[in-house]
Amino acid sequence: MRQGVVRVVLLPVVILAGLAGGSLEAATSCVLPEAAPHTLFWSSTAGTAVCSDRMFNLFVFPFGTAAKKSQLVAVVGCAIQIYNIDSTSPQTGVRYSPWNNSWGSNYDHNTHRLRHVALLEGFPYGMASFSSEGWALFKWTTDTSGNVTGFQNTDHYKLPGTPTMDGDWIYGSKMWWGLDGHAYIVARYLDKVSTDSAWKIADMGTGSGTPPLTIKAPLPEKSASSLFDVVRVGNQVFLLQWGMKGLHVFDVSDPSSPTWVGKTEQPYVNPMGNTDIGPKWVWGPAVVNKGTSGNPSWRGYVVSSGGTKLYIVDLNNPASPVMLDEMAVPTGSGLGGAVQAIDSDGKMVAVHQDAATTGPLGTPRSRYYAVDDDSFEEIPSSVLWYDDPLDLIDIKDDVPQDVALRPGTTEYLAFRSN
Repeated sequence: MRQGVVRVVLLPVVILAGLAGGSLEAATSCVLPEAAPHTLFWSSTAGTAVCSDRMFNLFVFPFGTAAKKSQLVAVVGCAIQIYNIDSTSPQTGVRYSPWNNSWGSNYDHNTHRLRHVALLEGFPYGMASFSSEGWALFKWTTDTSGNVTGFQNTDHYKLPGTPTMDGDWIYGSKMWWGLDGHAYIVARYLDKVSTDSAWKIADMGTGSGTPPLTIKAPLPEKSASSLFDVVRVGNQVFLLQWGMKGLHVFDVSDPSSPTWVGKTEQPYVNPMGNTDIGPKWVWGPAVVNKGTSGNPSWRGYVVSSGGTKLYIVDLNNPASPVMLDEMAVPTGSGLGGAVQAIDSDGKMVAVHQDAATTGPLGTPRSRYYAVDDDSFEEIPSSVLWYDDPLDLIDIKDDVPQDVALRPGTTEYLAFRSN
């Protein structure tokens, strides 16, 4: 094991028992490569008949302004659930439903309409993407310690009906800081025109007031994918769009005049495969700056389209990405299935695998890798997982979803959702 990287063990599991049995699993790293017993915490929080407690998008975010505090953000059905992750047993915090029921619904059977939540460090507003329904802009507030205390709606747009084309649904958005100190966002229907689903860039202001969402320009139409990342190198800001067969790169240094730099078609930048729609579950490569703002070292941790390989990619020149290392992920009976999600802080990588088999014998679904020297070294772990221990046969609803890491100096926390 390389210096400064610790091993992983499984610690408490949090399961939200609702209409679809969504769950959250917490694991932590320590100096002993052994698995602790599963500990289950049950909390039935299904709120309405049209939204379940199935958990999808999952990430750790530093809330607060003067004092920042990392908390876990989980998309659960139609709501955002905040968890305090100071300890190895996550504590349930504020729960917020960005979509007001009075706005109506286009798709009554859509039990988990909220697909993605976009947040930006240091900016007290966020965007929730509601697939067939529309989008909701909200503000978050914290106490002096950075703990989230509440949310409030500030703007929204409801589609007049469910878009006929899947590529016109609202699956995600991306926010970033511009060179001028303003926050920007790329999303669909920002101008609230239902007949124009093109990706557009809007100015969100500095965060001192409600974002004006002033349209700056349409993004050159290259892909329908909702999977975006942003890297800044010097005085250039690049928007990355992971699309069909590869990676599109746009220079958005001037948000009013975005330019398409080009596309790379290589397996190591192709998590989408041969599709260009969505993805419906908006997560994918983990993009991390291992350097500083003045001397960046951008890395992408990418899962192959088939979920059987992992890649480390140098993204300092995103128009010409360079593969640094690759790792085949063991799959098969007793080993786990295709990787569904990945997260990294640049030192450790956590992946969430599907099941290779069904039935009462779970298969490993979590793997961890040390990547501090830009190569993969698997960290031994023993993680067997299935859904409800009282229901050992029916696991068909337990499709693995996202994974999130909370880094630490002596301890890492890893979270999985389904």
